[in-house]
Amino acid sequence: MFESTTANELANLRNYITDHSSRMNTSMVHLSESGKKLSKHLEQRMEELTARSGVYTVKYNTSWSAFQVYRDGPQYHGYGGNWTVFLRRINGSVNFNRTWREYEIGFGDLNGEHWLGLEKLHQILLSERHELLVEEESSRRTSHTKTVIRVEKFRYPS
Repeated sequence: MFESTTANELANLRNYITDHSSRMNTSMVHLSESGKKLSKHLEQRMEELTARSGVYTVKYNTSWSAFQVYRDGPQYHGYGGNWTVFLRRINGSVNFNRTWREYEIGFGDLNGEHWLGLEKLHQILLSERHELLVEEESSRRTSHTKTVIRVEKFRYPS
C-alpha cells in the first residue's frame, strides 16, 4: 500500500511537472514574440528620432511600387519626427490651380512647394492607421487621428 501511494504521488508529481513545463514553454514563446515586437517598435522609434528632414523613398504594403515623399525630422517642430509632408506651400512659387489629374498624381518639388498626390496619399493611408497633423504658419496647429481619402467613382475605397 505504501508503494502504490508513493507511485501515485510520483505519477501525479510527474504530471504536474509536465503540465507546468508545457505552460512555461508556451509563456516563453509569448515572451519571445513580445520581445520581437518590442524590439521592432524600439528600432522604428530610434529611426524616427534620428531621422532628418528630406526626401525619402518609401514602399507601403498597399502600393504597387516605391515612391518618394518629403519627411520632416524631429528638429522641425514639437510633434516628434518622421511626418510625411503631403502638402507644402512656402512662398507661392508653385501654382496650385491645377487639373484633377495633376492633383491625383501630384506636382511641384518635394524639397519645396508640392502636393504629394491623391494616389500616393491613398496608399499611405491604406497601409496602417495614421495621424494627420495640420500646421499653418498663420494660424494654430491641429491634429486629426482619422483621415480618409475618398474620390470620384469609388476609385479610392477605404
